[in-house]
Amino acid sequence: MTYQYIAVAEDARDGSWSAYVPDLPGCTAGGATAEQALDNVQVSIELWIEEAKLQGIDIPPSRASTRSIAFSA
Repeated sequence: MTYQYIAVAEDARDGSWSAYVPDLPGCTAGGATAEQALDNVQVSIELWIEEAKLQGIDIPPSRASTRSIAFSA
């Protein structure tokens, strides 16, 4: 089965980056760059799903969506 989730990368303000998956509680990763954090969270997704299967936990569908919103302040 193929799973597809949205991952969000955020600047941690200390020079590093963190990433998380809104649909998978506790699924996070970090990295030196946004790209690295997103690559690392992909591994976290795989581990999260593997552990959920081992524990008999239903794997949630992706419910998150994104939109880029621009405005002037």
